[in-house]
Amino acid sequence: MPEEEIQAVEQEVSYDPLTDLLALVEDIKVEDDSDKDPYENLSVEETLSQRIIDGNKTNINTDLQQALDGGHKPLDIINKFLMDGMKIVGERFGAGEMQLPFVLQSATTMKTAVSYLEQFMDKLEASTNKGTVVLATVKGDVHDIGKNLVDIILSNNGYKVHNLGIKIPVEEIIRAVEEFKPNLIALSGLLVKSTLIMKQNLEVLNERGIDLPIILGGAALTRRFVEQDCANTYNGYVYYGYDAFTDLDIMERIHSGKSFEEIKEEFYKTKAKESEGDSPYQEVGESDEDEYAPLLDYTEKLSETKVLTSSEIPELPFYGDRLIGPEEIDLDEMWQYLNLDAMIIGQWRMGKGKKTQEEYDKLLKEEIYPTLERLKKETRANPWLKPKIVYGYYHCKIDPEHPNKLNLFSEDKEEIIDSFTFPRQNSGEHLCLSDYFRTEDDAFNLVGFQLVTIGVEAAEFVQSLYNSGDFAEYLYYYGLATESTEALAEYSHARIRKELGYQAEDNKDDIKKLLRGGYHGMRYSFGYPACPRLEDQEKLFTLFKPERIGMKLSEEWQIHPEHSTSAIIIHHPDAKYYNVKVK
Repeated sequence: MPEEEIQAVEQEVSYDPLTDLLALVEDIKVEDDSDKDPYENLSVEETLSQRIIDGNKTNINTDLQQALDGGHKPLDIINKFLMDGMKIVGERFGAGEMQLPFVLQSATTMKTAVSYLEQFMDKLEASTNKGTVVLATVKGDVHDIGKNLVDIILSNNGYKVHNLGIKIPVEEIIRAVEEFKPNLIALSGLLVKSTLIMKQNLEVLNERGIDLPIILGGAALTRRFVEQDCANTYNGYVYYGYDAFTDLDIMERIHSGKSFEEIKEEFYKTKAKESEGDSPYQEVGESDEDEYAPLLDYTEKLSETKVLTSSEIPELPFYGDRLIGPEEIDLDEMWQYLNLDAMIIGQWRMGKGKKTQEEYDKLLKEEIYPTLERLKKETRANPWLKPKIVYGYYHCKIDPEHPNKLNLFSEDKEEIIDSFTFPRQNSGEHLCLSDYFRTEDDAFNLVGFQLVTIGVEAAEFVQSLYNSGDFAEYLYYYGLATESTEALAEYSHARIRKELGYQAEDNKDDIKKLLRGGYHGMRYSFGYPACPRLEDQEKLFTLFKPERIGMKLSEEWQIHPEHSTSAIIIHHPDAKYYNVKVK
């Protein structure tokens, strides 16, 4: 090939069309939308509503001032533009189109806006509201997340809420009713025992001649229990509050002047129809929890649980108890046991809802997981949780005269130092925790216990977020605190399994299965279905003296601070969870 042709071919081969393309567009500038005002094409009224929907409080005072300068009165701005936004937020949440943290961002924005407008309102205007509610967690119950969510949602939808707090006796509720003259009382409780307290409260209210409408809510309640047991006890009207927006829905109907019968027909008929799908109002289910009675039936019928041989009983790692402080607990190691489903779906209410799997996966990747990592990073930098553990082991034997009774012995095995009597199922397998300690030839067995807490600082920290009105952060951190407590309990139990020689059996390849009990033995907390006698917490406190790590026991046998748990550890390979019912 001639030299001229070779050069022509080389020139053609080396031609890069991208060079020419870039030359054509080099003078074209791409518009940067990062600083663009998302509300620039909206009126100030539309902007304020949309800010509530978006949960965007950045520079909202400027828009509020513009609305004021344009002649709008503060109360009109709240009741029209801001409330319009909150109404849409509620509708989207009810339709499963908006997750709870984003709802709380909207509530935070609403609170910020109202706080700014209050300075321009006279005392009478500032006190104007759609209705007044006295809200409380009942006596003996330390849980307040559900109650506080009700406060947030009602307060930011035009209602005046007097939030009395946790562990509130009925006399204090009555004093609040007399002082604030509310339109409604709302009572919350997480524990099974709280359901009994609620019924007792209703009886006292009857005696005092109080018949205000009441909403009862909390994890331990079922609609059947509220609408039958409680409604038949109380002289006034009783509503079942599944969640904060259920309470708002009821309050809106009461405010509109509808009768109890109309509300029952409209509200429950509508929600029952929605519950066939993925509605947040769906029925909790027929829980066994409200069938417990204070007196437990201790039948002596033994189950078929395997009797352990002496060779199957592990060596006692040490006798008595040991403390583990924050300096010995690595947060990242503890967080390996975080139950992400329980936190994301249960605590944060960030479930899939009506999103497609692809949309939900994107939400997890871009919003939820980064939020969790941010919370962890901030916690490492400012450790507001202080994990502490007291745990230990004791020699034990089944009482020969009482098969349901487990005796604990002194270190020399000569003296009984305490005992636990467990209830037995009245049907089915007739299971009882004491059966897991039966041994051949009446040999000694061992039992473990643990008490864990992330410290009072955790409760103080999340409460500060609530008090400051940072509601989404409050929810996020409260959820992390709650599930970190459970992770600490798993962390402690894993340590116990290691000391007993069972850690090799842990299902480490699937953390979800591990957290569902994918290991040797089982952990049971007092107050739960297999051992519902919450009073036995007192025996644990006598044995372990967890006051040393900041834990206290209330007169209702509740552990303080709230983010604390206790458990009995059973090493029997067949141990499993089950419910105890009474006749």
